[in-house]
Amino acid sequence: MKQDVVSHTAIRTVRHGQPVGESHFYTSVESLETPVICSNCDAVFQNGRWQWSAAPIDSVFSHCPACARVKQKAPAGYVNLMGHFAHDHRNEMLSLIHHIEKREKASHPLKRIMWIEYQESGITVTTTDIQLTRDIADALLRAYKGDLDYHLNDTEERLYVRWFR
Repeated sequence: MKQDVVSHTAIRTVRHGQPVGESHFYTSVESLETPVICSNCDAVFQNGRWQWSAAPIDSVFSHCPACARVKQKAPAGYVNLMGHFAHDHRNEMLSLIHHIEKREKASHPLKRIMWIEYQESGITVTTTDIQLTRDIADALLRAYKGDLDYHLNDTEERLYVRWFR
């Protein structure tokens, strides 16, 4: 039976004498015992990073930061696709977005799409990684032109991107 050995609070660290906030749980690796295997997706933390590899026998089980974000419904990024063009080309644009995720996730296990929501006003794609959010937005701009608005919320460590055409 798999057991979560590394808890949420065990991963929290102190920087500059201040406790790290909850959002740093997703990026903090200083206190992780290595190797760690994610009990949900089988990503392995060793040599200072999460990767897709065979888990060493002495691995402990925990959740990787991406699975923790999914479980806690705490996205790192939002890409909102707005406008008639997004509505008319939804399948084509989502195909591009999934291609970007697949390419990035192959070498970076923490870069994932969490969910995609469809509203009358457009489509919202949520991600587990700020850089994946940026990569998706940049790919949309290159492929379809349009306008991008970025807003980085430093307090929550979240990136909000609005693409419009």
